[in-house]
Amino acid sequence: MFELGIAGPLITLFVVIDISIHYYYDYRKIKKHGVLGSDESTSTFDSSFAIAAIVISTFSNIAVILGIVITYISNNLTFLNIVVILPLFDPPEMLWITGLAIVLFGLAFHSWSRYTRGEMAFSWSIDADQKLVTTGPYAIVRHPSYSSYILLFLGGFLLIPSVTTLLALIGIPGYYSVAKTEEILLVKHFGDEYRAYQMRTGMLFPKFFRK
Repeated sequence: MFELGIAGPLITLFVVIDISIHYYYDYRKIKKHGVLGSDESTSTFDSSFAIAAIVISTFSNIAVILGIVITYISNNLTFLNIVVILPLFDPPEMLWITGLAIVLFGLAFHSWSRYTRGEMAFSWSIDADQKLVTTGPYAIVRHPSYSSYILLFLGGFLLIPSVTTLLALIGIPGYYSVAKTEEILLVKHFGDEYRAYQMRTGMLFPKFFRK
């Protein structure tokens, strides 16, 4: 099993940074606009599978990540044992270290995307005056937050192979489906500017070969 003495402090640090960045910009947006909503309603998703998949996977992943943080801080394995349902096998050292590296990178990428986006709304809730963000991680992929979730799902499974982390993997097709839906909305909102952006970047993974 992974070493809590190594994974615990690192994941805790990255989670604290990520949460702090989110709360800071959410607070600024609330202070500026009064609510977290938008001036322009872009739409709802029509895929019940996508919604169910991202809800189940995201909560499963959050439970495990917070389980590690709480366990490390409290030095009590009870909570982690509760959220990690049915461990599948004891990962060899190289496997869980790889998983840890992917989880940390996913958290860092998530923080970077939120920092870069700043007070800008989410793509499914677009302010009328919102500008297209194409810098930082958005210069690499068009949906860096979703990319980071996928990294967290994969890394979490390698770190702690269990039914819980295996369940989180259903979020990969779920977020892909949501991203595809958002692409339609973003093209509608930004027009040719977004189409040009699509040509030079990947949706969830970097585009190494451009047309």
